[in-house]
Amino acid sequence: GEPIDTLMQANLGGTPVRRLRTVTHDDLMAWPERPMWMHMQSPIEANYERTDGRLRLHAGQPVAKTDHPTFIGMRQTSERMTVQVDVDAAHINEGDEAGIIVYQIEDGWQSLSCTRQNGELIVKLDCRLKTMSDIKTYKLDQSKAKLRISSDGLTYRYECSTDGGKTWHELGSQSCTLLSTEMAGGFTGVVLALYAQGSKGSYADFTNFGYQEY
Repeated sequence: GEPIDTLMQANLGGTPVRRLRTVTHDDLMAWPERPMWMHMQSPIEANYERTDGRLRLHAGQPVAKTDHPTFIGMRQTSERMTVQVDVDAAHINEGDEAGIIVYQIEDGWQSLSCTRQNGELIVKLDCRLKTMSDIKTYKLDQSKAKLRISSDGLTYRYECSTDGGKTWHELGSQSCTLLSTEMAGGFTGVVLALYAQGSKGSYADFTNFGYQEY
């Protein structure tokens, strides 16, 4: 018989279906078996503990030094997304920090973290681009805080909550273009990561991680 022209008969029309990605705390707790997760250089395994449903990160070298920091992240795969996590910073030492970082390159990143300053716990928004720095803080009245970063494709928005997400305090917002390859350098796309940096014996517990595209 005559050959069938499958290309001409194929239905190539219609609108492509965009799959919205969701990543849960269970996905985070299974990070050794999930290829989505990445570290910066070889991880120091002792700095990562999974126990009682929480991920405990022991402070390592500053992320900006790129010297095997305590850092576990995933690619941001949509311009419109929200990432959040609960942080218990009761065992964070003076000047150390633990939280979420939007990382492009060693001198181009924006972090939202719990840190201790003059003995008091605060949430700190730290935005770096080359030699420029923009820091904002919010005083905590307890050791636990929910941290949230969202993007609408134009702006990153940084918030924290101390009542389980009923009310939020916005520390600031930054243009997404500041972390683009054209502005900051590096590879295309950013990594959203949990991290802890500082002195020996300092650590934080992370629970209720969630990443949602929309």
